[in-house]
Amino acid sequence: MLRDLGYESEIFATAVHPLLESRVRLLHELRGPSRRDGFLLYQLSSPSRLADWLIDRLEVIGVNYHNVTPASLVHGWDRGASLALTDAALQVCQLSRISKTGICDSNFNAVDLRSKGWTSTSVAPVLVDLDGFDVEPDPTTTVRLERRREKGGIDWLFVGTISPHKAQHRLVQALALYRQVYDPKARLTLVGRPVLPSYAIALTEYVHALGLGDAVEVTGPIEHRALVAHFRAADVFVSASEHEGYCVPLLEAFYHRLPVVALAAGAVPETAGDAAVLVDDATPDCLASAVGRIFDVNEEALGRPLSGSPPLNGKTIKDVLIESSQRRLECFTLERSRAQMAAAVRAWTET
Repeated sequence: MLRDLGYESEIFATAVHPLLESRVRLLHELRGPSRRDGFLLYQLSSPSRLADWLIDRLEVIGVNYHNVTPASLVHGWDRGASLALTDAALQVCQLSRISKTGICDSNFNAVDLRSKGWTSTSVAPVLVDLDGFDVEPDPTTTVRLERRREKGGIDWLFVGTISPHKAQHRLVQALALYRQVYDPKARLTLVGRPVLPSYAIALTEYVHALGLGDAVEVTGPIEHRALVAHFRAADVFVSASEHEGYCVPLLEAFYHRLPVVALAAGAVPETAGDAAVLVDDATPDCLASAVGRIFDVNEEALGRPLSGSPPLNGKTIKDVLIESSQRRLECFTLERSRAQMAAAVRAWTET
């Protein structure tokens, strides 16, 4: 995008995936004399030695802020990770002294930056190219999921790193209750790489302790076409995450026409708008009943719109959510997001 705007631009990182070696350069190639006529846009979402390195540079510094997970959400699971996130929060404050602007992917993140001393912020959504899901799903995964669906029951899906702040254990609790009250054959798939081994191990042990070994699948990291297969096989996307700076998987779920139930935490309400059922707490009964109403109750039976969802007008809750999600996606088209990011970059580099 930057090159299309006429900028001479390169991407540098401390580590590069083999598939991106032709497009991304290692950071050591940028080392050397600073350039007063240059600009460095730092992607910030985690602790990094890059933040300290930037302080001594002469280029004009900008930050593209994706938020930092509060250390309190992982403190009980990994003290090292908690300390690292505390360092990251301090780096955000330090960078406010040298950075000219903070480009945030949500208003939630902009408010967070301003609370940490930033005076100049703008908002530009994540550049999400959902057309990347228009590929053939992984055939092996597709066949396996089709055979699983033949057993009956609906499929819950959540996509996100396996981490305490994503609260996958809450989804396991909710599924256990849902199976007791609504659908004894319902299943839950958790897609994502484990971040903290202690939490990942505890989550697996918890699943088996509740007798859900055959009902809950924790995939770990998977390839893109396998992810496509999981989205296409799911019936509902459910999130109990306690902290989200944007939550791209919500848009991915909308794209696959999945109804969404999510905890109204962080930037989730801002991203989802009226296209999801948003709950105020992630207790098992709250999540399970929200999913149950989507699949079991129409407007006449319920007698009123489900809290957090738009009016039904005689349609099922599921139908209304899917219609709303397709309208919501229009707010985040790649063309629109590129225009917002371009405006933010121009404001940063031309003033």
